[in-house]
Amino acid sequence: MKENPVMTSKALEANIACSKVDVAIDSRYMVLQDVLERYQGARQGLRSFLEEICHPYRNWGYIVKEARSYALNYLHVLKTHEKGAEAAKIYVDIFFQALESSKDEEVRRNAVDNLLFFIQKILKEAGGELDRFLPMLDGAFEKIKCYPPETFGLFVRSFYQLNRLGKVFLQTTGGKVDCRRFNELLFNYYVYTYEYWLGQSDPVHWFQKESGVDLKAKGLMELFLPVAHEQLQVHRSRLEEIWMGGDGDSSVILEEMLTLPGYNQIVDIYKAIPNALARAWKEDGQGKLLKLIFLLHIMNIEGLSSIHEEVLREINRTLTWLIGNEQLPVIYQYLGKTFAILKTSASRFPLTALHCVLNMGQGVYKTDESDLVDFFMDSVVSLGFQPPRIRGVGDDWQVRSNPSHIQNIRTWMELIELKPKWSKKLFSSLIIHLALSGVFIKDTDLFPRDITRFLNSDIRPVYNLTKQLMRLFPAYFNDIGAEGELRDISTKIDEVCLRKDPLVHFLRKQSHVESSNHIIGLMEGVLQFWRTKNKNGLERYLPPNIFHQIREQGPYVDGVHVVLNTLLEKEGIGRIQGLLSIDEKKLRERVNGLPGASRLDYERVEMAIGLYKLLFQKYNLQFTEIEGYLSQLQSTGLPDIGELKEALAEGSREKKLLRLLRYLGRLKEIILSPSGYEAKEDIYRKRHFTVDIPSMYGSYHELKFDALGLTFRVESLVNVMFEEVVQDLNLEFITRETISQAYEYLMLFDRALRLDGIESLEVARQLDLLAHSLKIRGFSATQFLDIFRGFALAVSNIVHDYFNNIHQNNLMKIVEQIPRKDMLPKYLKG
Repeated sequence: MKENPVMTSKALEANIACSKVDVAIDSRYMVLQDVLERYQGARQGLRSFLEEICHPYRNWGYIVKEARSYALNYLHVLKTHEKGAEAAKIYVDIFFQALESSKDEEVRRNAVDNLLFFIQKILKEAGGELDRFLPMLDGAFEKIKCYPPETFGLFVRSFYQLNRLGKVFLQTTGGKVDCRRFNELLFNYYVYTYEYWLGQSDPVHWFQKESGVDLKAKGLMELFLPVAHEQLQVHRSRLEEIWMGGDGDSSVILEEMLTLPGYNQIVDIYKAIPNALARAWKEDGQGKLLKLIFLLHIMNIEGLSSIHEEVLREINRTLTWLIGNEQLPVIYQYLGKTFAILKTSASRFPLTALHCVLNMGQGVYKTDESDLVDFFMDSVVSLGFQPPRIRGVGDDWQVRSNPSHIQNIRTWMELIELKPKWSKKLFSSLIIHLALSGVFIKDTDLFPRDITRFLNSDIRPVYNLTKQLMRLFPAYFNDIGAEGELRDISTKIDEVCLRKDPLVHFLRKQSHVESSNHIIGLMEGVLQFWRTKNKNGLERYLPPNIFHQIREQGPYVDGVHVVLNTLLEKEGIGRIQGLLSIDEKKLRERVNGLPGASRLDYERVEMAIGLYKLLFQKYNLQFTEIEGYLSQLQSTGLPDIGELKEALAEGSREKKLLRLLRYLGRLKEIILSPSGYEAKEDIYRKRHFTVDIPSMYGSYHELKFDALGLTFRVESLVNVMFEEVVQDLNLEFITRETISQAYEYLMLFDRALRLDGIESLEVARQLDLLAHSLKIRGFSATQFLDIFRGFALAVSNIVHDYFNNIHQNNLMKIVEQIPRKDMLPKYLKG
């Protein structure tokens, strides 16, 4: 990510100003300053660290990192200082606070790891001072023990295992201290461990079913016995015996519990089984297949996530070997078996399945066997697709959606990029899924990068399919979050009411921080609410706590209701989208002097329409604010923007069409250029008002990406102009002049089709025939009619070749595959 020393982001400036507050350090942290009083070099850094802890918008990742640094680097000071044990408790409490407050799972895992490591270091290094720390340690053990399962599981799965900590505890104390608090924690650790693994499929039964191998007959049972349910039940029973025995001696109980295998020891056994299977099987190919089967099983167990990255690499190596060394019929068998396993788990572990699919695809495409690639694509599509599944907005102000949706899009795009001309089936399936189920992409996903990467693959042979897919992404914007006019107007509409209208305040914050194409629905919902005073339509776009604050009567609704309804009535607008065609700056010329409406009400409606236009243009492919959009592209390296502006201002429709098509041709040359262009990223991350919401600002420019976004927007104008041409062509009385005019327009249509990646020899032949026929005197109406029948047939063939033949079969299969609840509402009517 590029660092820019010059602050160009107004959003960043505003955010820094907002988050820069005077922080008073809480008195309870003063003990840390007391302990390090003699360490001049550490004191200034410590003060910054404590200010961050006491800041209203804490950065928990930074806090955990710094707490680890101070706690471990100055442990030798804590050991000897009279307030050392008290200071150690403060560090422990900071780790607990990060665990409980952060919503970032990585930060929470780091807090747990660093807490356990700190405790381990105290036990190992406190020496003769350990007694001073024992009350604090007992308190920590008790607190950990009492966490609910979802949090306690982080301690069970930590790299710093609690049973290893128990060995350190026993060795350090020599069994001469009361171990009851730690024993209670360790007992819970073992209970969680055995209950978790007993809750998974028994690996013995699962493997025999999936592989068809009798483990006993093949002498392989000993590989699985340590993690078989039967053996885990033995450990569970032994744990109960130990807990109930020991004659009340806590050190004896601890020593005996430590003989049992812990969580990570079971993980290590799972990790060792695949290679052991491959070594034990004499037939190399069959051994590799059995290894692959168990590797896939590991990927389907969430509790083995710590080794998933390593296992993915092993899957990739194993598949590469199988594909490179086995015959095609055997490879088909292996792939079929692999997908059968993935299909049973894809709904529970979609991200795991997608990672495996991408790894397999990279190996399959390298074979250059088109039939194998085709079989692979069929198998990928049969796994299904992860739809957005938007379920409203939570009280943390984030849209509730399927986190696997964006990864599914990216995985399929990466597969297509490997060889686009062989991937038409996957192209088609992705287009159909996105069209039927919708697309949800957040600004913070930085999806323009994915579009750039895709455009740099070999898309020339499938340019039309590429455009069909790319049109579906609401991501052709340069500003991340809210910048420029969008930021100004969204801020002002909130500030004019002193931030007291909860609906508008939420709209502002969403556009600044958590923006996505979902915000168009929110903006339209706000305008519809102002129109009807019925807030029910807003529920899916608002957090419950904001929705309940909305009032259907009052100063924030009554006046704008009068102004907006009068405007809609005077302009004859039935749907909210009709407001996109209104010049909001002339609003008061149209509706003025309305009783019950103040100057502020007019101003708010004007700003709301302006904001709606800006948001609509950001996430859609129409021009609603042309000047503002083109100004962003002035210095991007695109063909002369001035030339485009002149074309847009052209008075003659025919000349305007021709000039726009020429400009689209120049943009297409950039998009299909074999050259790659450097991306200019000025992206900043900063803290925000809601803890752990990703706050990102800045801009993204890359020549191919910018050219494609501009192409789609110019095409939206060209399409409207072509519709006007057809409507204005007088076909009631047809003369040679009419046919000559039709020929000129058909030439433009053909040019537009070729720009869109649609080449038709039939259309070219009919155009040639029509051009010659216009030069022949006495060419009959019947003969002209035959030529136009040829055009109709050519168009029909284009539809078949570029749409029906590609999508029809896939559409039928996918429609049967998608649950109704995952389809867009517009497809469920009737």
